[in-house]
Amino acid sequence: MKLLRIGIVLVSLMLLAMPPVVEAGETRVEETDPSFVWTQYWDSANNAQIAELLGVPGNLSGGTAKGTGSGADNVEITFSGTGIALIHLTAPSTGIAQVKIDGVSYDDIDMYSSDTVFQVKTVIATDLTNTQHVLTIICSGQKNPASTGHGILIDAVDVSAPFPAAFTVSDLTISPATVGVGQSVTITADVTNSGDLEGTHTVVLKIDDVVVENKDVTVAGGATENVSFTVNKDTVGVYQVAVDNQTGSFAVFRVTLTFRDWQRNALTNTSIYYGFSSGQETNYLGTTDNEGKITSDNTELANQTIYFKTSDGKCTGSTSMSAAGGKVTVDLTEKTTLTFRDRQGNALANTSIYYGLSSGQETNYLGTTDNEGKITSDNPELANQTIYFRTSDGKYAGSTFVGAAGSEVTAELTGVPEISEFPILWVVAAVTIIAVAIGALLLVKKRK
Repeated sequence: MKLLRIGIVLVSLMLLAMPPVVEAGETRVEETDPSFVWTQYWDSANNAQIAELLGVPGNLSGGTAKGTGSGADNVEITFSGTGIALIHLTAPSTGIAQVKIDGVSYDDIDMYSSDTVFQVKTVIATDLTNTQHVLTIICSGQKNPASTGHGILIDAVDVSAPFPAAFTVSDLTISPATVGVGQSVTITADVTNSGDLEGTHTVVLKIDDVVVENKDVTVAGGATENVSFTVNKDTVGVYQVAVDNQTGSFAVFRVTLTFRDWQRNALTNTSIYYGFSSGQETNYLGTTDNEGKITSDNTELANQTIYFKTSDGKCTGSTSMSAAGGKVTVDLTEKTTLTFRDRQGNALANTSIYYGLSSGQETNYLGTTDNEGKITSDNPELANQTIYFRTSDGKYAGSTFVGAAGSEVTAELTGVPEISEFPILWVVAAVTIIAVAIGALLLVKKRK
C-alpha cells in the first residue's frame, strides 16, 4: 500500500471522524481539483483504502486525499479570495508541514495528535487581498517529538471570499401623500448592500407602471444609502408608485364644488365656510361665482367628510370628499326657525320638543328651545308640511304648517289635561245636571 510511505504507524489507534465544516462565505475545494499541483511523490487514498488500512470507516472530505512521507514534497494550490484554511489529517504518526502564500512563509502546521482525526481545519490566512494567490504546502521531513512519523496527508482547502454586492430596496416614503395640482412630491427609499463588496445598483422609479427616472446608487458593503426622486403632476388623480419592489401612491387634488339651495338653485356670489364637524364651520373656503362654484386645491379637504355653511349661517350641509377631489355638488339646506309659545303667548323656554307628521305620532326629537323658546333646524322633512309637536313631558301639544325651508314659524302649543283631572270634570257635570233638573221640578210644582 503506497500510503505506508506516509509513515503512519497504525498501532492501537482511536479514530475520530469529524464532519466537514464549511463556514458561510467559504468554498471547499477538494484535492482532486486542477488548482492543486502536486510533485511526484504524493499518493492518493480513498475511504475504502483508509478503511482497509485502519480497520474503521474513513471520513475523508470528498472521499479522497493525498499524502506523502517524502521530505521537500509540496503541493501548490492556486485560489482567489481573502482567506484560506487547510483540511488535513492529524494522527500519532504524522509530521510537520511548512506553509507559504505567494512565497511568504506562514506558521508551520504540526499534524501530530494523540488520536487520529479526519478533516482537521487549520486556518492559514484571513486578511489577504481579494485577488489570486498561491498556497504552498511542503512536507518538511520534521515532526513533533511525540510523533512516530513525519508524513502528511492533505484533504482539501476552504477558500473564503467576500460576498458580492447584493441589493435590497426598502422603506419607501412618499411625502406629501396628497398635493395640489403642479405641486412637488418627494419619493425616497433605502438601498442596502448586504454583500461585502461595494457595488452600484440602478434604482428604477415607475409611476403608473411607466418608468419615469433611473438613478445609480453606489453602496459600500454592509451599508445603506438613501435615494430620492421629485415628481409633480398637473392632472388630478391617484398615482401608483413603484421603486423596485416597493409600492405606494400619492394623490393630486383639486375639487370644484357647486353649491345649491334645497330647491337646487345655485347659491351664487355667496361666501362659504367649512369645518370637519357640524357647527364647526369656521374656515373660509371662498366665494361662489355666478354658477355657485368654488375651485380649491386645499388638500385638507381630501378623504374627508366636510361640513359647509353660508356666511349668514342660513344654509348648511355636508359632503364626502375623495382623495383626488374632482367635481362635487353640495346641496345646502336653509334653516327654519320655530318659536314655541303657550296659549298665553309665553315662550316655552329650555323645553325639549318632539315632532311627527300626524297627531299622536310626535316621536322624533326636534331639539331644545333656547331662552326665547326658539329652535333652528335644517331638517328638510319639516318644509311644506303640517307638523305636529309636543313637549317631552307631554303637557303641551299643537300643530302648525311649516312653509319652505328658511322660513320663521311660531307654534302655539295648548295645554293637555292630565288624565287624573277627568273624573272631577264628570262629577261637576253630573252635579250641575242634577241641580238643573231639581230646579225645574220645583218650578213646576209651584205653578200647580
